[in-house]
Amino acid sequence: MKRILFLLLVTPLVIAAEKTETWICQGTAAGGLKWIDGKWEVREFGTRIYRVDLQGLEATISENNDPALLVMDCKLSTWSLSCSNDTATLELNKEQSAAVFMRFFGGIYPELEAQQKDSIYVEALQCFENLPNLESL
Repeated sequence: MKRILFLLLVTPLVIAAEKTETWICQGTAAGGLKWIDGKWEVREFGTRIYRVDLQGLEATISENNDPALLVMDCKLSTWSLSCSNDTATLELNKEQSAAVFMRFFGGIYPELEAQQKDSIYVEALQCFENLPNLESL
């Protein structure tokens, strides 16, 4: 009986802890470096729409509502949420509804003399919490 009471008391806490917070972020400007003819060249890039699902201190990021592209570990700072993994970083200021997304794997590609490398880019984002779909952007 004591175990049942314990489970009833703990279950709401577990459910609350697993709540996912969703942000939809639209790129407003993007630029960076592209590997062309064996050297990096500065380029502008097209902007994208991202879905950022935050669950505790983990972020799952997808582009254009596709399946998850990246999973990142996050930490809270005094004014933003800082998320990163081995290939990218996201800084989200919830109060300002703004973010910066950086992808840098191309710069640390495992093969030094590779003919093709991913681009390195930075994108400024305007974010909205809990939008039901991307068509409203």
